[in-house]
Amino acid sequence: MEISMPSPQKPTFQVLSSKKEEPESADGGAGDASNMLTEEPQGTQELAVQQIQTIMQDLEQKREADKQMMEDFRHRMTEMVEQTCEKLEQKLMSQCEETNKQLEVKLQYLYSIVGSVCELEGELSDFKSAMSVLFKDVTTT
Repeated sequence: MEISMPSPQKPTFQVLSSKKEEPESADGGAGDASNMLTEEPQGTQELAVQQIQTIMQDLEQKREADKQMMEDFRHRMTEMVEQTCEKLEQKLMSQCEETNKQLEVKLQYLYSIVGSVCELEGELSDFKSAMSVLFKDVTTT
């Protein structure tokens, strides 16, 4: 079995003969070899083209699969982010509600203190007025 490479630019391999070498014919065996060299490279070239097309199709299928995988991944990540954001929003809302309840209790306490202060200021003002009148009465008599 012999393997030949017709040109260095397009490496193609072909089997020239699988039989034992036969004695050359009258034309030196050139007729049979030339037929093989002219017919076989086209077959080999077609085979190479088919193999390249198969490889390219396989590559394209893999690229499509990768693209689909990325789309699926993006979709899953989007769903996960949305779920996480929803949980975070719920947690924030529950914390806001709890904080509002605590603030309401504290504001009620503060309003009651402010109300007491206002009441005491009124009583103090009344006391000052009464003391002023008493002082005038004591100093004028």
